[in-house]
Amino acid sequence: MVLAALAMFGLGFADDLRPLGARKKLLGQILIAAVAACFVARIETFQNPATGVIYPLGWWGVVVTVFWLVAFTNLINLIDGIDGLAGGLALMLMVLLAYVGSGGEPNLPAFCTVTMAGALVAFLRFNFPPARIYLGD
Repeated sequence: MVLAALAMFGLGFADDLRPLGARKKLLGQILIAAVAACFVARIETFQNPATGVIYPLGWWGVVVTVFWLVAFTNLINLIDGIDGLAGGLALMLMVLLAYVGSGGEPNLPAFCTVTMAGALVAFLRFNFPPARIYLGD
């Protein structure tokens, strides 16, 4: 998972240094997400929140996971143009994940999300209007 995240970061960093173009960047994101979905983790079931029925996704789980990873990567990239929006949403998500992931006990995933929340608080200090820094790709 760490290697997939670093690969996605590296792709965005390379695009920040020298624009790759939308097609190359999207293809790279899809390839990285496909590797992550096939070899690391994937969405395997979907639960209908209204009825509670759980649907197994089978091989569609890989497609849903790739779509999910690429869509949210680009979503954060697109909303970064408004001062404080991307960082604020990411901060709220990290706090929520820390609460849900802890299960009442300290553990590594909760520690990682709390650490990321702390980094986002520091980032937001310089990202509120007028913003002096942005997340980049």
